Amino acid sequence: MARRVCRQAGELGKDSTTELWRCAEAFGDSGDLTQAETLAAKLDGMGSEDTIEQKVHMPLIRSITERERGNAIRAADLLAPAMQYEQTLDLFYRRAQAYLVAREPAKAAADFNKLLSHRGSGWWQVYAPLAQLGLARASAMQGDHEKTRKAYDDFFTTWKDADPNIPILRQAKAEYKKLTQPHLPPLQCQRKTSSPFSKVLVPDESLAPTMRNQSDICVYESLRSGFALGIVPESRRASGPSPHMS
Repeated sequence: MARRVCRQAGELGKDSTTELWRCAEAFGDSGDLTQAETLAAKLDGMGSEDTIEQKVHMPLIRSITERERGNAIRAADLLAPAMQYEQTLDLFYRRAQAYLVAREPAKAAADFNKLLSHRGSGWWQVYAPLAQLGLARASAMQGDHEKTRKAYDDFFTTWKDADPNIPILRQAKAEYKKLTQPHLPPLQCQRKTSSPFSKVLVPDESLAPTMRNQSDICVYESLRSGFALGIVPESRRASGPSPHMS
């Protein structure tokens, strides 16, 4: 949607520094780095004498394009000099995004919390729920399940009336569903070279006391693999899976 509006504005030739900055960010977020850099070049020309354009908005655009290219640490570092201005909440949000991509969840959480503490600042109501979602992801990376759930719940509460088809909301719901699903211990099997059927998987005997059901699964999967490879004798094929399997 943002990209479409920006394209329409560009076709009308109605460029302003604010539109160029915001649209360059939108194109960068969507992965259209060529268009983002084209708009950044226009902004650079129009705001060459403007401190905020040069010291804040231009670094923001460059940070996004670097992040999208996989240079997350550089993306975060590009914003360090701009933080002194605190001109826009974008600074906290964009640097936090870069830290998430760089798998620096503690630093990301610190910037998301700074953003949330600036209640009343311009666009706070827009960025606050996104910061809540960012905190959920940062907490998940740190393995703090309680904080993760709370942050997701806060985000969903804030966006309870949002269009359910918004991509970021759909992605967040998928993440939350995965988080709340019960997790079974991973199937632990190993290859037993002493077996006459050396290619057949057998249970990891060291885990046998706690994994009886998984032992049955391993046997079943072993036989099934053997059938497929033709290495299990016909006499074994008639026996089927373990009697404990449902």
